[in-house]
Amino acid sequence: MNTMTSPAPKSRQIPILVQVPNASLIVAFVADLLAHFLSGQAHSFASAVFYMALTIWAYAEVARGINYVRRVLGLVVLAYILVSLTSALPH
Repeated sequence: MNTMTSPAPKSRQIPILVQVPNASLIVAFVADLLAHFLSGQAHSFASAVFYMALTIWAYAEVARGINYVRRVLGLVVLAYILVSLTSALPH
């Protein structure tokens, strides 16, 4: 058996934690960056785009994450979004 071409046994595989960001995560980062430099309606719009794109990314990780670490990360981000948005509501 050639070890150069055969995959490692499942018990020895290391979970993938970092990968190239997908489109929704890139959109979230750019929108968040823009929101820091904008004000008024433009800031509100950029913040809304940030939360929407981040929600899409987190949901995709929960639904189709490649391992349990990524799925838990998606759940943590969804919890962060929920807490952030509910704390921003008027009391």
